[in-house]
Amino acid sequence: MNQSEVQVVHGPDLHRHGIPTVVGVMPAETLVRHHYVPRRSVLENTGYQRNPSLSRISGLARELKNNEVDLPTSVLLNLRDADAEEVLVKTGPDAYILCLDSERASNEHRLYVVDGQHRILALHKALEDGVSLENKKIPFVCMIGASELQEMEQFHVVNSNAKSVPTDLALELLKARAQQDPEYAALIAVRGRQWEVSAQELTEKLAATSNIWKGRIRLPNMPKGETTVPSASFVRSLRRLLDQPTLFRQIKETERQAQIIDAYWHAARRVLPDAFEKPQSYNIQKGVGVDALHAILPLVLYGVASTGSLFDPESYVPALSPALENLEGRNGEGENVSGVDFWVVGRKGASGGFAGASGKKRLEEYLQSLLPDLGL
Repeated sequence: MNQSEVQVVHGPDLHRHGIPTVVGVMPAETLVRHHYVPRRSVLENTGYQRNPSLSRISGLARELKNNEVDLPTSVLLNLRDADAEEVLVKTGPDAYILCLDSERASNEHRLYVVDGQHRILALHKALEDGVSLENKKIPFVCMIGASELQEMEQFHVVNSNAKSVPTDLALELLKARAQQDPEYAALIAVRGRQWEVSAQELTEKLAATSNIWKGRIRLPNMPKGETTVPSASFVRSLRRLLDQPTLFRQIKETERQAQIIDAYWHAARRVLPDAFEKPQSYNIQKGVGVDALHAILPLVLYGVASTGSLFDPESYVPALSPALENLEGRNGEGENVSGVDFWVVGRKGASGGFAGASGKKRLEEYLQSLLPDLGL
């Protein structure tokens, strides 16, 4: 008998069913050997797990191979067909040895994965790719003898109450890690995500220093209040400026980049002052407006660079004035509206009709067509 012995302590019983649980850390190779993911089969009416994301598994396996990630959070398992008296040997008050026989890993000693399938499947792939996990141990909680229905109940409880990290907070954490960990910063760069770090820095800088954007960009954990655009939307709108070879990227200092964006928006305010007096009533400082104006900014920059200063709002007015003043569309009441009225929120404005990916693309192309000859 090829038996693995794992030290565990008695965890809380599932009080509704009297199912015992044990808590411990298990060698990764043992976990991989005994694991089983009960994927949902509608036709057979069995299982409950969603199909895994292969890209997520491959990415995590790669990080394990390069020793770039730890797995400190517990996975939730179940020995569905096991007898507690058979698999647990008491060694002290609430202390036990969990005994797993590899020859029975496909039946009585099969560890059904209730939560944590991507981590375990990534470990499995890493082992298949020749990665040594000899010293890798995984925290776990294991139910002893729960039924499939009881597993399903725990799966539903974990996943229906879990909430993913909001995008704005995830971006802030990405930036914070990259700033404090050079190795992580290098990894982000290799994966083509450096623009997210730079865009988050710019967004925070504008939220703190620009009198146009202060109090308008909603940063993580900030109440909505008088804000007009979530920071995650503002960050995404900057991708083209930062993810492609542009004039903007040639300026390396974040502070100077922020000054350029601020000057650009000050020019927009000079062209359409009413829209900035009551920003809640107009869409120009909301997602659709931010996306559209940042989409044409690379083109405007090249024109401004040959005629004026990138840091002077007045340099942008000749380009923005004809585009913003002549922008027109049909509003929700069937009327043609243009200029500042185009950006009015609700049925009286036309900008709301350009929501969504295709709508934003159409608005970008429309604005580009209204730009004057910039000598490109």
